[in-house]
Amino acid sequence: MDTFIYVILSRTHTRIGQMIRYCTKSHFNHVSISLDADMVEMYSFARLSAKNPFVGGMVKENPYRFSLGNNEEVNVKIYRIPVTNEQYDQISEFIYDTYTDSEKYYYNLIGVFNVLFKSNFQVYKAYICTEFVSEVFKQGGIGLVEKRCNTVSLKDFESNLEPFMFYEGDLYDYPYLSSLYKEEDVFKEDEFFQRRGIRKEVVNTVATFAILISRFQV
Repeated sequence: MDTFIYVILSRTHTRIGQMIRYCTKSHFNHVSISLDADMVEMYSFARLSAKNPFVGGMVKENPYRFSLGNNEEVNVKIYRIPVTNEQYDQISEFIYDTYTDSEKYYYNLIGVFNVLFKSNFQVYKAYICTEFVSEVFKQGGIGLVEKRCNTVSLKDFESNLEPFMFYEGDLYDYPYLSSLYKEEDVFKEDEFFQRRGIRKEVVNTVATFAILISRFQV
């Protein structure tokens, strides 16, 4: 039986997404990785709250978050990459170890400059989405993107993964999408959509920046 992992490039309707697309000259602004075709086990580094783009970390994603809970088209490219059973196990272990690490991983706002300016800022236990997926490839011994992980761009994925194109179009028309995602009631209590109040979000943002600075490595 063939074994695959899935890489999802997505175009989300957010101001931050627009800024990323403008700066990177890419049609897309986010990348995720899924361990299955129906996207039940899909992970990336992204915002933790729909209302606060400045605080992020590793998240188990769902398509409903991509549209911030709105009924809007989410344009995607999905790539299906064949891997050995050993590679799949290595990738799964790395993803789950990162996701469950007691020492929390954060979205690396500082690391955005690495992609834009090819710099090499290092932040302990922090990734942006492109760096995380690149690290997944590295951990699984998949040599499809031959660049330093923290400088890989969305365009790099798009050009290097072209032979593995599996689907292109609206995410919600993807034929393998789990029926779970067609039931909006499932997400009514999703913490991602809960309002925390401006004061709490400001405090959380400042605290997160302080942690990232403390983890900065020259």
